[in-house]
Amino acid sequence: MLVSSHLLSEVQQSVDQVVIIAKGTLMYDGDLAGLDPAGNKQVLVDSPDRDALAAALSEAGAEYTTVRTGLLVSGMDTAEVGRLAYMAHLELHLLQKQKTGLEESFLHLVGEEGAL
Repeated sequence: MLVSSHLLSEVQQSVDQVVIIAKGTLMYDGDLAGLDPAGNKQVLVDSPDRDALAAALSEAGAEYTTVRTGLLVSGMDTAEVGRLAYMAHLELHLLQKQKTGLEESFLHLVGEEGAL
């Protein structure tokens, strides 16, 4: 069965295989797990002293972006981020593994990450 929809969060709950076509070009053909960019090693973390947390991440060579709810760290798991904060004597209010949804993966593949 082929399902085409703009409600990707709902489609994600009911499909095993995904085909993504953008502007007439096949961008992806495979299972949902294969859509996770970089193995989806991303962590959302926040501290009352966000500047010190950002400095500690930068000093450790971590890649991160600032988002509304904290810092989104790429390439590290929750244990690594937690350990880094502990070693820097930083209190954390948020430490959460991020799961990439089908919509985010789609936008990443077609080059429209900022569209959300």
